[in-house]
Amino acid sequence: MTSYIQIQNDPQGEKLEFSNTREYWWSRFKATLWNAAYSTQWNIGPLSELTVEKYGTKARPPWNEDGSWPCTQRHCFTGVGQVDLVTTPVGGLAWLLAEDLLDKHIARPVEGSTRNSFLIGFTRCALNPIRGGANILHGKAPWYRASRDAREVYLSDQLRKGNLEYKSSLP
Repeated sequence: MTSYIQIQNDPQGEKLEFSNTREYWWSRFKATLWNAAYSTQWNIGPLSELTVEKYGTKARPPWNEDGSWPCTQRHCFTGVGQVDLVTTPVGGLAWLLAEDLLDKHIARPVEGSTRNSFLIGFTRCALNPIRGGANILHGKAPWYRASRDAREVYLSDQLRKGNLEYKSSLP
């Protein structure tokens, strides 16, 4: 979700869809770096699950009464897995790319074939649950897309198929 939050706040990356372009991959790389920084802070930073939630208190003694660290021996396990520092950003990138692929290759064709707003919203939310959560945190509807409006996709798809005639507003 932190990757999508970064993308939503990046004017160059916000409207990009899955593609093999430098701009797309650079945008997703920046999002992955943000995800890695956020994840690292959450695992071992000053406001981490270790310090705020006292995560791992069953694997080590409770904090000393004076507030000092209770472990004085060399192998004191805190319950925080260092593997999270790698798997969260890598897994987040894989999830991000999968959602971008599904949005482009499944949700977009649905938008081009129907005007049913419930079906379009349901498809977008079902295929992109993490993006939907980031949209909610951004104050938008879960099915919101900065890159496109479903009505425009429908009209352009129908024009391309020859199902609609283009009527110019010019006399």
